[in-house]
Amino acid sequence: MTDQKGVNNAESDKAGSEEKRSERKSERKSERKRTERMEGERKGSERKKSTLKNAPSKNQLFDFTKKNKVSIWVSDHPYADIPDEYFDERFISKTRATNQWSDNFHLKFFCPENMETNGAHTGTVSAERAAGECSFSSSFMDVLKSKVRKKKVTDITWIVLLFEHEYSVKLAGVEQDDYLTFLGAFDYDDSAENLYEPDS
Repeated sequence: MTDQKGVNNAESDKAGSEEKRSERKSERKSERKRTERMEGERKGSERKKSTLKNAPSKNQLFDFTKKNKVSIWVSDHPYADIPDEYFDERFISKTRATNQWSDNFHLKFFCPENMETNGAHTGTVSAERAAGECSFSSSFMDVLKSKVRKKKVTDITWIVLLFEHEYSVKLAGVEQDDYLTFLGAFDYDDSAENLYEPDS
């Protein structure tokens, strides 16, 4: 004859054992989720730190000098309205200077003899003509025209060309300030012919 009490106890023990296994399984699952969440948070934090580490600081300055390159900025702001201090040069050596413009764009320095500016006293002028009249070379004009159309800045008030420099928005983190917008950096060949003569 079967001992019903023993059967009941065995079934109770079995049920209790299964319940404990289920609890442990649930605990392991929860612990795994916590671990995965913590790992995800740690990786996210590391990515954020890495991004912040690689991002330029507001006070970081860069040397963008590079042979046979010209960097160009354009403006649609009336030239006469630009404050004098924006251009005032502070020489750090006989050939190198800084000013508010270079500070804004995180240039460590620029050589005034390598800079050309051009524009319209009133109204606007095409970016192509403004650049052509002060570049003394047509070597980058086709690329410039393409860039101008792409950025929809065909008509401007004035332009800045900085020769022997290859400015990088990616490195400096600045594309524009209150008065100028960076257009691009182009290959430059000073042996090419002029596209325009000034005031022609």
